[in-house]
Amino acid sequence: MTATRICSLQAQRFYSPGCQPVKKSVKKLLPLLLSLIVLVACKKENKESSEQSGKLVGKWKLVQMLFGPGNGTADWHTLSFAQQLAHPIVIQFKQDGSFESSEMSNEFNRYSVTGIMVSLYSSLDSARINLPLSIQELNGKTFAYYEGRVWRDGPIGRKFIRQ
Repeated sequence: MTATRICSLQAQRFYSPGCQPVKKSVKKLLPLLLSLIVLVACKKENKESSEQSGKLVGKWKLVQMLFGPGNGTADWHTLSFAQQLAHPIVIQFKQDGSFESSEMSNEFNRYSVTGIMVSLYSSLDSARINLPLSIQELNGKTFAYYEGRVWRDGPIGRKFIRQ
């Protein structure tokens, strides 16, 4: 075989009939391939969110708070037994997406989970103002978060134990 003949056989193998490059076919498949990748990525995030949500469901009692002295640092402070007894703060995440808190200042009654973020909001608020919570720890016994608002003193957070 001559070099020209080998070239044309290779061209037939790697190009569509008529020796037009396969690029046109790839251009048609590229959007489909990208859509498939996005779909798989979304399913993974939804699975992670539902796993986080499943771990979150239940009653939680506040045991520590994260706050700082005003210099940009923050530390976890354990609530004393007297503080926990005098003003116990218990929150509850329910399977149906409802949220309850024993805090008098609580204005939220619903929650949603996306990845490592929990959003508290009120179903009665048409503007749907929410409080984003960044999960720092979530397992069978402990739930800790940083509030979405970071003050100049440092992050604000809370740590709960499952009841």
